[in-house]
Amino acid sequence: MLEGLNLSHNTLNGSIPPSFQGMISLSLLDVSYNKLEGPVPHINFLEEAPIEWFVHNKKLCGTVRALPPCDLTQKGGQGKKFKTILLGIASAAGISIVFTVALVARQCKKKRYGEQRENGVTDTKVFSVWNFEGGDACKQIFEATKYFNETHCIVTGGNGSVYRTLLPTGEIFAVKKIHMMEYDEIIF
Repeated sequence: MLEGLNLSHNTLNGSIPPSFQGMISLSLLDVSYNKLEGPVPHINFLEEAPIEWFVHNKKLCGTVRALPPCDLTQKGGQGKKFKTILLGIASAAGISIVFTVALVARQCKKKRYGEQRENGVTDTKVFSVWNFEGGDACKQIFEATKYFNETHCIVTGGNGSVYRTLLPTGEIFAVKKIHMMEYDEIIF
């Protein structure tokens, strides 16, 4: 037979119990200045209740005129959850795309490297400082020009002859063989 209940300024938290719906003689319910949240029980007299009875709480909702309906408050929570799930899916998709692109690029590089090896062509430079071996280079030049056969000669001048050389690595060189009186010298 309770007619009025003032629970304001008590630092209450949680939600208002739905059992208040059974209090049919209740005509005043002040729960202001607490930390209450969630739905206010559906009691007829609360539909027209003043907002002062509910102010300074966390997130109350319900059929009270001055409060937002609970379905909108709950949808906001679901919207946040949806955004979190969507962000997770988008992140996973982005990482998958980056991984796939890296994998495809690696496979293309491997394929290109494999084709070069099959053709006997590699990216190494025979005359680079790091892998220069004079004896091996000279041997390749002698073999490529068939020991300076005239069929590989481009031009002959007063000091020597120039030969076109195609190495097994695919590199093309012009090699000049200088004619000297005592011996022949090769200049690259």
